[in-house]
Amino acid sequence: MHTLAEKGPLELELFAIVVSGKAKNCYNFTIYSG
Repeated sequence: MHTLAEKGPLELELFAIVVSGKAKNCYNFTIYSG
């Protein structure tokens, strides 16, 4: 498994997009289920 230091700028950007997207989905799910 790669460490963050080994990832290139583009990979880090995509990683950040995926993580923020998942966080947003979790947030929306919490609101809807609540």
